[in-house]
Amino acid sequence: MATSESFQWNPEDYRTVVNCLEDGDIVCRSKDNFISLCIKCTSISDSRFSHVGIIEKKNGKCYVIYSIGLTGSGNSRTIKEPLKDFTNNTLDWEIYRINRNIDSRHKICQIANTKLGIGYDYLFSLFSDERLYCSELVYKCTNQALQEEFYTPQNIFGFPIMLVCQCYCHTDVHSIVHLERLKVKITNQ
Repeated sequence: MATSESFQWNPEDYRTVVNCLEDGDIVCRSKDNFISLCIKCTSISDSRFSHVGIIEKKNGKCYVIYSIGLTGSGNSRTIKEPLKDFTNNTLDWEIYRINRNIDSRHKICQIANTKLGIGYDYLFSLFSDERLYCSELVYKCTNQALQEEFYTPQNIFGFPIMLVCQCYCHTDVHSIVHLERLKVKITNQ
């Protein structure tokens, strides 16, 4: 359930969350804009989130590796930014963990780092690695790292596509941190 106000971290909560995260965790978010709404409308099972990325934990800090399409900015590519920046000013966010060992999840993160700088895939095509969209990045890095077909694309009108909801609605993926539970924890202190 999304909040009515944009989220902003406070330092204590940020440290608490960072301490429980690991490489290869998956973070999803939702913003209050037209693109976010359009992506959420494509969902087949859960329309809470419109964007997804892969967590990298380094020197006690957390970063998110993700593909972003920024219309007209020239910065449409796979990037890495601090978790705070990825989740601040969002309506909702949640962090998930793939039910695999830490070495496998670390490998997901390593592979994601090799994708930095790759252009954004506005055609949403899974047939090439020359351009990537956010859920395609998660799909390809995870399947390559685990050396199995962990994620399977959805076939829509004969066109394979990896939807954001598929990244977190998988039976072997579970929630570890959620904005609403964080707020409940904060108010109960």
